[in-house]
Amino acid sequence: MDTSKEYVQMCEKATEIQALKRGIMNNNDHFAIVSEEKLTFLPRQDQLQEMIGDYGECVNIFQDYIDCVDGEPMAVIWDAPYHIETMEQLWLAFVMYKKYNKAWNGEDWIMSS
Repeated sequence: MDTSKEYVQMCEKATEIQALKRGIMNNNDHFAIVSEEKLTFLPRQDQLQEMIGDYGECVNIFQDYIDCVDGEPMAVIWDAPYHIETMEQLWLAFVMYKKYNKAWNGEDWIMSS
């Protein structure tokens, strides 16, 4: 389970994912303490996969995503000013891209072009 500073920031800024936490929380969920008043939900990889839907469809769509993002080979993503370190970070980026048309720029989620 990714509890890195980078993943916490990505999750905290993913307001769409934070809004979903009430509907999918269970006893095995992880949270990061951001402040005394705020807990940030850190979705596990399986929870992120469930947000896409059917497993077979999810795997096919994910393969297309890692092969090519916005018409660019995935290598462009690896050369971005940020570096995806874990599968949770990659799946969160995929969910945000596929469901909300947003991409991580290293600091925030922005609308994809």
